[in-house]
Amino acid sequence: MQQELLLAAIVLLAVAVLAWWFLPRKAQRLAPQKVQRLDPKKAQREFLHRLAQGGDPGLPHQKAQRIDPRIEHEFNRLFMTTTKEGKEALIERWMARQKCGRLEAMRLAVEEWRRENR
Repeated sequence: MQQELLLAAIVLLAVAVLAWWFLPRKAQRLAPQKVQRLDPKKAQREFLHRLAQGGDPGLPHQKAQRIDPRIEHEFNRLFMTTTKEGKEALIERWMARQKCGRLEAMRLAVEEWRRENR
């Protein structure tokens, strides 16, 4: 009985030492995460869009401040099953049709949706 306990303790100690020895080195060998590359055309398009909205274009990674988050929230709630590209196309279509800004285009899309779904 004592020999079995001693053997179990030695095996447990050996496993602990091996785990301590190999795990930190394995973590160091992990490949670094890939750096996200910016698409220059997309960055330029976003910059020009922010500039056309009349706001400070800022840096490419900065988001423009929202004037009324309720409109954007309502738009996202109504069109939550639509893909991101579909939402962007809808907004751009309203912007081109009415010659208005992004927020106004969202408001118009929400109003049209409400008229059609009453």
